[in-house]
Amino acid sequence: MAFRPGGRAGLLRVVAVALLSLTTVARAEVPPGGIPLVSDPLRTFRTSTSRASSGVVGVPGPGFSEAIRVSVDQPGRAWDVELRATITRPVAAGSLGLLRFWARNVDAARSSQAAFTVYAQKASPNWDKAMQVDLAVGSTWQEFVLPWRWTTGYGASGAMIAFGLGRLPQTVEIGGLEILEYTGLALEDLPRTAFTYIGREPDAPWRAAANARIDQMRKAPLTVRVVDDRGNAVGDADVEIRMTRHAFPFGSALVASRLTGAGESHDVYRAHAERLFNAATLENDLKWPPWQGDWGAGFNRPQTLAALAWLKARGFSVRGHVLVWPGWDNLPESIKRHRNTPQAAVMIPTLVLQHIDEITRATAPYVDEWDVVNEPYDNHDLMDLSGWGAMIDWFVRAQANVPAAPRYLNDYGILSSHGADLAHQAYVHEILGWLVAEGAPISGFGMQSHMGASPTSIPRVLEVLDSFAAHGLTIRITEFDLNSDDERLQADYTRDFLTAVFSHPAVAGFQMWGFWEGAHWLPRGAMYRRDWSEKPNGTAYRDLVFDQWQTRGSGLTDRHGRFTARGFYGDYRLVVRRGSRAVEATFRLERGASGEVTVTLPGG
Repeated sequence: MAFRPGGRAGLLRVVAVALLSLTTVARAEVPPGGIPLVSDPLRTFRTSTSRASSGVVGVPGPGFSEAIRVSVDQPGRAWDVELRATITRPVAAGSLGLLRFWARNVDAARSSQAAFTVYAQKASPNWDKAMQVDLAVGSTWQEFVLPWRWTTGYGASGAMIAFGLGRLPQTVEIGGLEILEYTGLALEDLPRTAFTYIGREPDAPWRAAANARIDQMRKAPLTVRVVDDRGNAVGDADVEIRMTRHAFPFGSALVASRLTGAGESHDVYRAHAERLFNAATLENDLKWPPWQGDWGAGFNRPQTLAALAWLKARGFSVRGHVLVWPGWDNLPESIKRHRNTPQAAVMIPTLVLQHIDEITRATAPYVDEWDVVNEPYDNHDLMDLSGWGAMIDWFVRAQANVPAAPRYLNDYGILSSHGADLAHQAYVHEILGWLVAEGAPISGFGMQSHMGASPTSIPRVLEVLDSFAAHGLTIRITEFDLNSDDERLQADYTRDFLTAVFSHPAVAGFQMWGFWEGAHWLPRGAMYRRDWSEKPNGTAYRDLVFDQWQTRGSGLTDRHGRFTARGFYGDYRLVVRRGSRAVEATFRLERGASGEVTVTLPGG
């Protein structure tokens, strides 16, 4: 652990973990013509640290009799323990790579499944990656076939294949290794593992329980009482109700320049955003460097404020991202220039508080809640400078400026990577527990939820949510996407992940990190292609939010003038008719309210 609060011993909680993720493959036929990139892989791959032991062992493998066994004792980051080998021949940009191997978990007493990340990457900083996949494996041998395109050319020893095994205490065996280069083929010509996840099955046990929780938590009884001008009950009146807006925030990160720009492309972007979402954040515009002008003319305060005003005028709930991203790489130049100066410890904390004052006050009419701290697990330079107490100062200052706006700590890697990043989870548990114990005015925890091609199982998602709900804070899903070209898997997982989090009592909002391929940090993760055709995950999202989780109903009032139903929390429009008389009204079904609206039908 990189830092701790002054005077307090940090607690690394290694929890028992059932990863519950599954990968299924048929035995793949590898195309001929592949050129080996690593000679004798079993004896070339080496572990990167003394924190793990490794060696070649005899095994009864499917088609092989030896494997590399790696044993990891302490949880940490995936790359804290790497099994890796550099390529032994050059590769050209645009050529294809193919990694084929088998793996199994051989220590079920420590972890029900083993979890690791596979990379094809540059062999030196910045470790640029051509391929990165999070995987999980049980006690039986499973085959993995992973193709990729080299985006950059490398000389011999300029790139490596690595298995990042450091997240869990675990023992893994890896055999049947092949690392090949192909030219003259399309990426689609190469075989690949077809991933799935536990919880995808139509009869998966979690579904019925989740739907029951949704009905109990997200809905309430509602009554429409119809009376005449004299207050007498009107029976046999036709009542139609239709939900117009969810109370639960379903949102996306949006781009300020597209919300404010002129032209057909921007018009289409705005129309889709308004149709699909009732909540949003600006993807980059409220980060400190662009707010201050470090990112050039494409990011400027008038544009940012105009985008926020556009959102607020249309009823969006707006999240602010982010007040303090406390790593040097994410701070503005005006802060970085004090980094190694004698006055850094005095100047920088004051400048941070001044920034919080300035941006929260400037955006107060528009922003409903803030990420106060972002990614402290990896970005803790300001806390190293001033101590953990600096975070309390940031939360206190945000509360003072915008007291009605909830305040969040936001981090990645909690629900993703098969929920196996135990050191990351333990670290955030420690921060949250410490902030709550110290009385910091923190409202909630944001879980980013960027999923890879092999996504976290639904039971594990619910298990991790339960563990963080124990802090008594609101949870928001803040940056969901699934980076995969398997569109059916992407759609099913969007449906199931969204259902799971909507069913959890601690979760108070869901937000994607972009929705259109033309403005998405991971274009494959989008719901809409560049030509605005809808992908299956977009259809799955709309089916839940605008069909299954919508309330529409009609019927006749009883002799007491009452029509009753059960509806999702949110805004409604209703129409009452009897004979030639009709009246329209709106109402809001809110948690804790009576759920009754009285409508006067005139002319009776």
